[in-house]
Amino acid sequence: MAAGRHRDRRTPGRVRRPLPWRRNCPNNGTATSEGPRRSGVAARTRSASFPPVEPLHPIPGMSDIMTDASRSSDEVLELLRASGARRLRAVRLRSNRSTVWSLTRGGSQLNLHRAFAAAPEEVLEDLAVIARAGGLAVPEAREASRRVSEWAPLHRELERIRAEPRRAGRPVGPCCATSDQLGYLRRMYRYLNRSRFAGRLPGGVPIRLSGRMKSRLGHMKPCVVDGRRRVLEIAINADLMLSGNDDIRHDTLVHEMAHAADWLFDGEVGHGPTWQWWATYAGCESRACTTSRIRQTPQGSAVSRVPPLPLAARVLLDADG
Repeated sequence: MAAGRHRDRRTPGRVRRPLPWRRNCPNNGTATSEGPRRSGVAARTRSASFPPVEPLHPIPGMSDIMTDASRSSDEVLELLRASGARRLRAVRLRSNRSTVWSLTRGGSQLNLHRAFAAAPEEVLEDLAVIARAGGLAVPEAREASRRVSEWAPLHRELERIRAEPRRAGRPVGPCCATSDQLGYLRRMYRYLNRSRFAGRLPGGVPIRLSGRMKSRLGHMKPCVVDGRRRVLEIAINADLMLSGNDDIRHDTLVHEMAHAADWLFDGEVGHGPTWQWWATYAGCESRACTTSRIRQTPQGSAVSRVPPLPLAARVLLDADG
């Protein structure tokens, strides 16, 4: 899911600056929560079967947190402005699966997860620090963002929302790949699944090229079908098919496959500790963004190049028949 770092006007939380390209940051510029490091990740990845989503149990106190104690967006805005965030003109509360906060409209609008409607004073003060700084440009704002992401009721509400099934069969974006490019992507997925993930990932994950990505290199979209975690799609930026982008294309595909593994085996999204474990395991850059520069086509131009498969991929896939 999430990048000067990105080309839109959002200022994402928990990022390093300046970084030009981002990968798999859902909602195009978000701050995602990070849960505590989970032990036993390696043990759970020995099986290729996908665990069902845990049944949703009531969380003590959450009904109180999300009802009577909740504030409206205008009330949250008033409190933040009273704490010094004078640049803010609007607050939007949203029920996202991974977004913690994001600043848009030149820093005048703060988009918050709805759990913050019931946040205590110290959490709102940290959000005001972030808003005053216009993002994470200063150490104080970065430290405030860390504290905000550790607020326990936020994690509980995120877990509750993530346990709600996504609508199966919902449309995804258009694919601009030719049939030969799709064949290349599918073979690369098979090769990387075998060589980097020991064949643990499912073979039928849809992969497409996106010609609409302006600041992202790729994404993985999770979903839940019949109570089981699935991958709706993996998409990568079409410019990565250009000559000169081979290394970053391979790394991006592994990056998104690590997100697929993190979702299927650990039920997590974002770039938290479990994803970092998978990224290290698979050998890709273990951070949300990259400083690598990529070649780009002029706006509106199609990319028709089909990159050659690496020799190791040809040998492995030919041996498989």
